[in-house]
Amino acid sequence: MKIIQILLLSLFISCGGQTKKNEKLTAALNDTKLELRGKVIDFTPEYRYDYYDFNEKDSDYKYFESKGFQGGGPTWAAIVYGAIQLSDPKILDQIRFDEEADGLAIWSEDKNVLVKIGRLVAAVKKDKKLLEESIAVATKDGRME
Repeated sequence: MKIIQILLLSLFISCGGQTKKNEKLTAALNDTKLELRGKVIDFTPEYRYDYYDFNEKDSDYKYFESKGFQGGGPTWAAIVYGAIQLSDPKILDQIRFDEEADGLAIWSEDKNVLVKIGRLVAAVKKDKKLLEESIAVATKDGRME
């Protein structure tokens, strides 16, 4: 059933040409009440965001693996990509992904951009519908592993 929902959502999204923004993810970008997932590290002049879902008490690793996804860094890079497309695609111009087998690192000169990504991860971890929508966008764009 979930696969059918993802395929239908992918079809719906692809018909519009541009990915329609998700209000919840757009709001999450600046929601200071959301506890960041992952951490932002200062490597002046750049910053790095690190997220290792595998180590989290509420890890989705086994869920992703059951769906045929890698489950670590490449999967989370795709999910973050999808969440960014659904919220503020301009962020993609300000970051660079550095996928690792078990986790994800994202680099930027703008610390605030990485804080926003930490909020997006928090939002998709909190709401499985947002997670599935992000996966659908990443799948449509050929990024999901």
